[in-house]
Amino acid sequence: STNENCGEKTPAISHDCVGTCSGANRSCETDNDCFMAGTCGNGICKDGPKKDNTCQLSSQDCSEPATYYTCGNLTCSTTNLSTGCNGKNIGDVCETHPDLDYKYWLSNDSKWNTPSSLLINHQAPQVAATTCNEETNTCHMGSTNALNHITIGNVYEDGVDITRVQSYMAVLKFYAWADKDQMPIRDITIDWGDSPLSQYTDMKAKNHKDLCCSTNNSSDGCPNGDLNFGNIPEACTANYFQFTHIYRCFDKTSPGWSEIENACVFKPRVYVQDNWYWCNGEKYAGYDNKCKDTAGAGTQFGGKIIIKPQE
Repeated sequence: STNENCGEKTPAISHDCVGTCSGANRSCETDNDCFMAGTCGNGICKDGPKKDNTCQLSSQDCSEPATYYTCGNLTCSTTNLSTGCNGKNIGDVCETHPDLDYKYWLSNDSKWNTPSSLLINHQAPQVAATTCNEETNTCHMGSTNALNHITIGNVYEDGVDITRVQSYMAVLKFYAWADKDQMPIRDITIDWGDSPLSQYTDMKAKNHKDLCCSTNNSSDGCPNGDLNFGNIPEACTANYFQFTHIYRCFDKTSPGWSEIENACVFKPRVYVQDNWYWCNGEKYAGYDNKCKDTAGAGTQFGGKIIIKPQE
């Protein structure tokens, strides 16, 4: 988020709740620690800001909630933590988004509170095709209709098929990035069409773009000269995501069999989810849902992968 211009998010800090065995002067955290010495009880916070407070064993009573400091002003007027400009000098420029609510809370696990404004004013994650030059060993974003496309091998155009016999190792490549206010990328799922999904969940990935800013304080190299948090080196890498998968087709019993093509046919799809549960394809998954389970989400390969059985 652009609010990180004025300070890092402080994660939740766990502190132990320590008790005493009822049958011995022995510290414990669970009854298992009190073998032959009664039960564990009378919990006290061992350390942290709640030290010596009573607590419920096996709970988060002693934990420090995570916080996220926000800007609030176009320039940092003070470096005090309470204003969200810690780590910045007075007068340093920061970006403000007063409608965003970065409230963080703890329950069974850690969850972000999605700002209601992002349900209306949002920028869903973007996916774009990659094209590579084998002679120069360089890759960049496809020049024509690259947005909302993914690359298999070096093919991404709509209606261009890949045909092989019996087997094919598909090399999937794509750029993907979240909006500067909705970072990081938290989930990437690939539906290959013939096997269990490839899922990469609970990740905190940087934006993967064709171009990123060269430094944190200069517009040099920035996409369209736009120096914002989503483009700087701390949050952006000038690279693409790459995954591989082997397709096989032996006969009519193989996955993906098509009577029309008389072969196995596949159209892999990529799902990218940001920190506010938005998916590529301009779909909102919601807190307890994933992009793969959201109708209309994802980016599908523009052609078909056709694997014919060996004759």
